[in-house]
Amino acid sequence: MSSAILVHWQWRLPDGTLIEDSRARNRPVLLRLDDDSLSTALKNQVADIKPGEQRVFSLPGTDIFGPYEPNRVQFLERQRFPEPASLKEGLVIEFAMPDGQTVPGVIKQIVGDSVTIDFNPPWLETQLTIEVECLGPAPTRDDGIQAIPVKLED
Repeated sequence: MSSAILVHWQWRLPDGTLIEDSRARNRPVLLRLDDDSLSTALKNQVADIKPGEQRVFSLPGTDIFGPYEPNRVQFLERQRFPEPASLKEGLVIEFAMPDGQTVPGVIKQIVGDSVTIDFNPPWLETQLTIEVECLGPAPTRDDGIQAIPVKLED
């Protein structure tokens, strides 16, 4: 099997709520099987999957994301939010990152003008069901294209 595969996947909570769907976004997911970007438990579920094959499996959030990390808790000023009056504890908010990706954060506490956001995965303590469809090996860069360093500024 290739060291990287393209898949479509859906992630569901125990009640069936869909929390991730690559097909709905029309963006396959690249899974690298030869580095540490995937947890061992997740990698074991897809390591031998064949193109066109579909699998459904269930894993605890901690087996996918790792343990709770206290350093992922941040404090933000309430006025930094677009609608500060609508904030409430337990609310999951998508935060935009500089690279265009989004990261979910859970409001853990609001005290005065300080909002405590937990950026640990909201589903860390949850059993997740994952449906995976392997699209095939990821494209490689064996196309003869070479990267040439270009100096853009003096």
